[in-house]
Amino acid sequence: MKKLITGALVLLILGAIVITLISNKEKRSIQVQNQKREMIATVSVAKVTKQPLIKKLSQVGVITANNDVLVIAETRGKVVRVFVEPGTSVKKGTPLVQVDNELAQAKLLAVEANFQKAQKDFERYLALHEEELITDSQYEAVRLALKAAKAEFTAAQRAYNNATVTAPIAGVLTKRMVNLGSMIGPQTPVANIVDISKLKVKLNLPEADVFRVKVGDPVAVETDIYPEVKFSGKITNISIKGDEAHTYPVEILIKNHSQNQLKAGMFCRVNFKLNNQNQATPEVLTIPREALVGSIKNPYVFVIKENQAYRRKITLGMEAGTTLEVKNGLTAGEAVVIAGQYDLKDQMQVSIAK
Repeated sequence: MKKLITGALVLLILGAIVITLISNKEKRSIQVQNQKREMIATVSVAKVTKQPLIKKLSQVGVITANNDVLVIAETRGKVVRVFVEPGTSVKKGTPLVQVDNELAQAKLLAVEANFQKAQKDFERYLALHEEELITDSQYEAVRLALKAAKAEFTAAQRAYNNATVTAPIAGVLTKRMVNLGSMIGPQTPVANIVDISKLKVKLNLPEADVFRVKVGDPVAVETDIYPEVKFSGKITNISIKGDEAHTYPVEILIKNHSQNQLKAGMFCRVNFKLNNQNQATPEVLTIPREALVGSIKNPYVFVIKENQAYRRKITLGMEAGTTLEVKNGLTAGEAVVIAGQYDLKDQMQVSIAK
């Protein structure tokens, strides 16, 4: 009887072990399947095509103000009056702040009186000198005294005028650094004025493109803010010195619109108007710009074959808008990833979005 009970217990234990092993195997199988699903990335693809490209030159740039001036004080004292607030449009010479000028005014009056006396003395001595009633040295002393009095008067007048800080250019007061009661001195920043009636666009052109343009060439400027509006401009400067990446700074001047006003710091796209802009190239291999991974110097893409992504290094040619020429590394008809490529690894399983 005891043997029967022992045998039954052994069978129960063995059965429990077998069931546990089968259950663990199923769990591991489910985990492996889930991991495989997680490793499959969903991507969008586009075909490598062969087509002619229009020789156009387009580049992204940054809009800057035509003039951006930091107004600096040239006098010392306490601000007793504030004339304008930030955001106000000002003309050249518009008063911004007034510094206590009581002492400067008193000195100007005293110096002015001395200058007037020196002028009268000079006129009297000049007449005497012409009649040879005084010596040359006496006349020269009076002449020099008048010259010194005039210089002193000019300095005092300048100090008095500097007590009223004015706008050096026309524009918009973007910031005022002092308030009523502030103590300022020479070299104290008072305000910032920006002129955006005209704007500059700064960008860098590669050495292969910089010789296709010249100063004075017209350009068309587009922005995402006003997609239907094209701003006209012209090239005003092309640097003769490039940077380490072999690009050359180019500066473009455009006139701001009163209705569709641009602001400094915005991005824009500059379309250069070239003489051969309508000339098409022979058919070349092309991909969408979205497919590009890495930099222009070290470009690569992900090519899809049998639901696997393969990293492929390529050589780029010219650019036409959002289309890139591929000189080496791809063949026509291959599928390249245009969305989801930044999460991919070489030979990774993928699912193509419909």
